[in-house]
Amino acid sequence: MLIDLFGARTMGWTDPSADADGFVAFEEVKRSLVQSAAAISRRISDLLEAGLVEIRKVSAGKKADDAVDKRKMAVRITNSGIAKIRPLYEKHCRLCQRLLGDIPLEDQRALICTNEALIKKAHWDV
Repeated sequence: MLIDLFGARTMGWTDPSADADGFVAFEEVKRSLVQSAAAISRRISDLLEAGLVEIRKVSAGKKADDAVDKRKMAVRITNSGIAKIRPLYEKHCRLCQRLLGDIPLEDQRALICTNEALIKKAHWDV
């Protein structure tokens, strides 16, 4: 989850997508991860307690005068969370480069397409 929130906030990833302030709606997190809403809520609570994420309420509508829907929340990785996850992300990138560096680009693209197809099949409403 921290990797997803890191990418959404700092790298402009679109899965999950973040708003201009780097917050990702709970529904986006749920859609992005193959986990139940309850499991995601527990993980967010643990990360919140550790100071690695922060949450805020999401407006119910698009008009400025709309009330806040207390059931809708968004989550964002904190600077502490970024500091914790960035070295792991960079290590992962180095590993990928080492593993894929000698594989022709065409084969890498085929691997990405295959992985994306598998991920789409793995997503389900839990």
